Amino acid sequence: WEDGLLAGNGKQGIIVFGSPREDTVVFDDRDFFMARTENRPSRTFNTVSEENIQQIRDLLVAGSYQQANQLAADVQGYQGGGEGSKHPGYKMTITMPDSGEISNYVRSTDYSTGVVGVNWSDDKGDWERDSFVSRTDGVTVQYLPAPTGQKLDVKLALSIDPGMNLLNKGVTVDDNSSVDFLNLRAKYPNGSYNAGYEGVTRIVTDGTKVMD
Repeated sequence: WEDGLLAGNGKQGIIVFGSPREDTVVFDDRDFFMARTENRPSRTFNTVSEENIQQIRDLLVAGSYQQANQLAADVQGYQGGGEGSKHPGYKMTITMPDSGEISNYVRSTDYSTGVVGVNWSDDKGDWERDSFVSRTDGVTVQYLPAPTGQKLDVKLALSIDPGMNLLNKGVTVDDNSSVDFLNLRAKYPNGSYNAGYEGVTRIVTDGTKVMD
């Protein structure tokens, strides 16, 4: 995540790495923790008081980051249950064919709107790709237009990267994608009460969609 640009709505989030023709977008959620197993109790947390939240904010504003972090750790009151590891959910890969030398490449985050942008130019013209996470609708939106007078040729796919440290913990994945929807269903290891999560991307275009 240190090499990507972040966007989120407080619950859902994305990390956009910003490569023009071979981009990766990692999808995350506040609730993505390894599921508890049948022989371990549920995780519990304290309800953090408004007073403590305000004190944490004041420490951050004052630049006392270590103290703020320690206070946040002290008052959350985590108690047992489950494997407990926070993890990213899955990634989307965005792949486009070579269309000449890349120039004017810029990636940016507009903090007034929450939009992560990737811009560049090549033989086909000026490209832009925007991503943001809507608080109102609870969805991530990605906009991939082609340059004026050109057609977009792009391959999209959802998967779990080995670097996410999920597959070696027993998480299994089913790809149920169709022409209109990318769909990835992840299931936590056996003995986790059949728990899992699902990532869905609806593909909207004025052109042709083909399953690979």
